[in-house]
Amino acid sequence: CCVCYCRYDCEEIWREFEEAVMRKSRCNVKVKDYKRMFHATPQTLTCGKLLFWSKTRELIHSYAAATRRFWTLEDTLVGYMFNDLIWCGQEEKDRGRIHHDLREQERERERERERE
Repeated sequence: CCVCYCRYDCEEIWREFEEAVMRKSRCNVKVKDYKRMFHATPQTLTCGKLLFWSKTRELIHSYAAATRRFWTLEDTLVGYMFNDLIWCGQEEKDRGRIHHDLREQERERERERERE
């Protein structure tokens, strides 16, 4: 699926995302904190056309591509932008961290353990 997201301001979306999660305790981020980010990414999705997968990623993406009648979460703008992204707000020390993959997150944890 190739979708053009050129009408969106990706930097604004990213700023709203950071505002939602950074400088907050990981337990203190609420659904309402993402409201401004989602308003910056309006997207109309047809009911009954979204596929959610759990441990069946390859199968569901193949099925969606073959039928061209369904969307996966990664086919939405927000799903595409934050696919495989791991974030952790943090009140103390710094602004928090955003990891683009699990390996980077694990390396960061290892560095923190070594500093302790």
